[in-house]
Amino acid sequence: MLGNLNVKIGADISSLTGQLKKAQSSLKNFSATTGRIGRNLSVSITTPLSLLGGTAIKTAAECEDLRTSFEVLTGSAEEGAKVFERLRAFAASTPFETAQLAKATKTMLSFGFTTDDSADTLRMLGDVAMGNGQKLDTLTLAFSRIVSNGKAMGQEINMMIDQGFNPLQIISEKTGKSMAVVKEDMVNSDISSHTIMKYFKI
Repeated sequence: MLGNLNVKIGADISSLTGQLKKAQSSLKNFSATTGRIGRNLSVSITTPLSLLGGTAIKTAAECEDLRTSFEVLTGSAEEGAKVFERLRAFAASTPFETAQLAKATKTMLSFGFTTDDSADTLRMLGDVAMGNGQKLDTLTLAFSRIVSNGKAMGQEINMMIDQGFNPLQIISEKTGKSMAVVKEDMVNSDISSHTIMKYFKI
């Protein structure tokens, strides 16, 4: 009787040991599988996020550089920040990028425009440029030179004409003067920067 009991207990223990070994093997396989899945998820998720982080940092750095440049140009951290935020708001409502608007504004400030005057002029030039950044650059430079000189000169007028805007033609149409007379006025320095600005706004 006792011998039979020992045999039965031994068989049960052997069966239990076998089951435990199978369970351990299953757990080991499961662990290896989940480990591979985890590594794959880590690569597929964190890599795009790291790239996104790099892009965000680059954009933030560019914004900071622009903000700093306006602080230097205006001589005031507060004024520089105000100009930068105004440009960002303007860019959000136009086809222009903030960097394009910033470049045009820097040009005007370097010619002695106030920050308020540069903002008003930028809107005016932006309407004429119609979303074209290169056109905005050329018009801004030409107009800034005219304002700096106080009068319209042939070189600046030609720069504007090359960009599809002929202020002499508009002056002729609005004043009733012939183009020959308007051109003569320009040669004689009789077309002021105020006159050019007036017809830019039409």
